[in-house]
Amino acid sequence: MKTKALNKKYVLAVVLALIIVIAGVVLFMTMRANDTEPPIMRIHGSFLIDVNNPYELVGDAGYVFVATVNEAHTEYLYPATMENAEGGTTVVTTPYTSYTVSVIENIKGELITEEQIQLLKRGGLAEDKKAYYIFEDDFLPEVGGTYIFIAYGQEDGALLVSGPNSNSEITLSTASRSNGNLAEAIKEAPEYKEMLDAYENQIIDNAHLASREQYISKYDVSFVD
Repeated sequence: MKTKALNKKYVLAVVLALIIVIAGVVLFMTMRANDTEPPIMRIHGSFLIDVNNPYELVGDAGYVFVATVNEAHTEYLYPATMENAEGGTTVVTTPYTSYTVSVIENIKGELITEEQIQLLKRGGLAEDKKAYYIFEDDFLPEVGGTYIFIAYGQEDGALLVSGPNSNSEITLSTASRSNGNLAEAIKEAPEYKEMLDAYENQIIDNAHLASREQYISKYDVSFVD
């Protein structure tokens, strides 16, 4: 009888343990579900150059440079009134991510390096927070990362980064970042060498460039001087 009592206590302890484990799993999954990142909705664009060819991409751009991202926030531009499913109207905006960056190395064009500059990138979290809208073959840089940016000067002097392959990350070790000579470490990175080769052998479509306005950024050394 004593053995049976012990067995019952053992079974009860196991059942209670399982209940606790299951409850913990359910709680964890619920918390993860409530903390799920919004999905990424890919933007399909039509371009006059081959954006998957770095030689054409660099040849078309006004500026190609390496910079570290210091700050980022989302701006909602170009509001448009759209009809909704309920028969009413909704104001829809286009998300852009505004970055504060420090330029470390210029590859094409000459941007200032003595102080931080701003650049705007097409894409970001929608105003209703339901999804990220990002071009195909593109991603949003993160604060603290070092990237190669391919940018265009705008009429108001701003810098726009937009479209597939418009930025690529440079992977640097912690030692490289802390050795006091980040510029030299960047020049040894394979991503930098590949982009430098793309610049030195860039493909320029003069007819295409002539068909659109080209602007100098307000962060251009010649503009600042």
